[in-house]
Amino acid sequence: MAAGLSPKLAASNAEYHAAILQLKREHKDEIEKLKSEFELKVFHIRGEHALSVTKLEEDILYLKNELENKLYKQNEEAKDACVSTEDDNPPKSYRNVCIQTDRETFIKPNGDETRTPKNNQIIPKKLSIPYLNNSVLASADRKEICSSGQTSGNVFSKLDQTLAPPPPPPPLPLSLSDSIPPPPPLLPSWRSAHPPPPPPPPPLPAAFGVHQPSLPPPPGPPPTGTGPPPPPPPLPLGSNISSISQGPRKPAVEPSCPMKPLYWNRIQIADSSQKSMPTLWESLEEPNLCDTNEFEYLFSKETAQAKKKALAESYEKKTKAKKIIKLLDGKRSQTVGILISSLHLELKDIEQAVLNMDDSVVDLETLEALYENRAQKDELEKIKHHYDTSKEEEVKLLDKPEQFLYELSQISNFAERAQCIIFQSVFNEGIIAVHHKVDLIHHVCKELITMKSVKNILALILAFGNYMNGGNRTRGQADGFGLEILPKLKDVKSRDTGISLADYVVMYYLRHCDKEAGTEKSVFPLPEPQDFFQASQVKFEDLIKDLRKLKRDLEGCEKQMKVVFRESSEEHLQPFKDKFEDFFCKAAEEHKTEESHLDNARKCFEEMVGYYGIKPKSGEKETTLNYVFMVWYEFCSDFKTIWKRESKNISKERLRMAEQSVSKLTAEKKVETRKINPTASLKERLRQKEAGVTPN
Repeated sequence: MAAGLSPKLAASNAEYHAAILQLKREHKDEIEKLKSEFELKVFHIRGEHALSVTKLEEDILYLKNELENKLYKQNEEAKDACVSTEDDNPPKSYRNVCIQTDRETFIKPNGDETRTPKNNQIIPKKLSIPYLNNSVLASADRKEICSSGQTSGNVFSKLDQTLAPPPPPPPLPLSLSDSIPPPPPLLPSWRSAHPPPPPPPPPLPAAFGVHQPSLPPPPGPPPTGTGPPPPPPPLPLGSNISSISQGPRKPAVEPSCPMKPLYWNRIQIADSSQKSMPTLWESLEEPNLCDTNEFEYLFSKETAQAKKKALAESYEKKTKAKKIIKLLDGKRSQTVGILISSLHLELKDIEQAVLNMDDSVVDLETLEALYENRAQKDELEKIKHHYDTSKEEEVKLLDKPEQFLYELSQISNFAERAQCIIFQSVFNEGIIAVHHKVDLIHHVCKELITMKSVKNILALILAFGNYMNGGNRTRGQADGFGLEILPKLKDVKSRDTGISLADYVVMYYLRHCDKEAGTEKSVFPLPEPQDFFQASQVKFEDLIKDLRKLKRDLEGCEKQMKVVFRESSEEHLQPFKDKFEDFFCKAAEEHKTEESHLDNARKCFEEMVGYYGIKPKSGEKETTLNYVFMVWYEFCSDFKTIWKRESKNISKERLRMAEQSVSKLTAEKKVETRKINPTASLKERLRQKEAGVTPN
């Protein structure tokens, strides 16, 4: 029993049982668990990725707008840049955009040159407004970034040179140039008070890849005392001007709790007057949602909640930040921790299974693992001392293995009960194993003594041996022979080395002694070779030791049973008491019967050895089971191989003889056939029939 093992061996055995139990418990659902976790993580990652992409796009747009606002909104007197579509537009285009300060002069960014446009050049036609709108909408997303980069470069370079206020915002697209009037020029008084601002970014058509002649300066407004209007806010990247200016058609919805996002492509309807073909979305009306509580409950965002875990895991999580108290050795603590992780049971289930002797919840293998890993005496003293002398907070900081061993020890007489339950199974298995071995020896010895076919085969071998040794005074005229010659018969070859003496003995036996040879009724005349091999592996000394050990363990377990009877309360005494009182009565009787059976088998073996005159092997005092039965095993194995082969040959020979007999009988009963004349009269045909002539 494990109670008698040394601490090192007990620990190693406990680790083995714990590891085996963990593999059996967890191997079945490991793949399914990994697969479900993988699918769940992929789902969450996809959702998080989509959310992050959307958020980043919004952040980029927001930061771009903020940057433009900070660059262009610091000076409240900044002017809006406009595009003129009048017919007197001079065709000359300039590399740098200039700011108009009067009707006749352009001021370049460096302030060195002035240029007056000539009026004798050819004036181009107006650009088509729909054409510009289409060009802007088609290439806005692709070209706006390049335009912004060029504009920013020019503006920053001039800011460093002039140290003037930030430039005005970029010009509006051409689709709004007709609806917004051009801003008036700065007043002379304001021009003299402030230095000229840096130039605005290049015009929009060049940014969108549309070649357009240079624009003339807009006409000046009448002098007033007010400053220039504030610039409009910049537009989002790639947005539709008409839809933004018009705004969403539907009111905003505000759920009472955060909802899961639905990743669709939003469609917003612009002014219906500009569209030639109506769409479904213009006439589609949303129904009024009567009750949104259920919808919000089903599709709201999951709030981060702590997952429910086992009691041990939650305890470990709470005390992880604090220093955990360990009382066990590191390796011992790891072994117990592995056992706890592999058990998928609650302590109350273990307690009920032990007290009620119920193996449906806690099987015998699990109980053995618990018993092997139970707290030893010194370990339990340390743990109990910690519980008795420590505060409640310090008790909670005790590591899981220590807590588990302490709670396991609180089960009423757990060690004694577990030892009795385990021994009950061990005793039944041990007594059955001993009984099988003893019965096999007794059975083989009885067959060798009582089987008539064994005697016939040995008599046949004796006759052939005496015949071969005829005339030899030392070996001839033998009354018997030592059985050690039996395995060597296959080595005695004939003159042409075609067959051996063993082959000839078998063939002679089948043809002259076995009347059923070659038929299904033919039976192998010797005991089975496998019985001899199994019996040869048994030793009487081992059987005696096994029975003594079972008796010793039975007495020790009986003492443990009495301890349970003495220390357990009345409510926990049954059904343990009735079951084990009955078990110990039957076990003692079975053990006594098996001892008697072993004595009979030993006497039977000694009788068989004397019956055949077998002497001990050279160098040994007694005749052993291995020596005797291995001789019979080798001989019977050779004999059976030859017997099967010769039985098939005899069966084929009998079949061939039967076919020849049938052919001979058929040949003897052949009937001569003659043709009957079909044109003969009735009397003639009857006469021929009586004469034995058959019709053709």
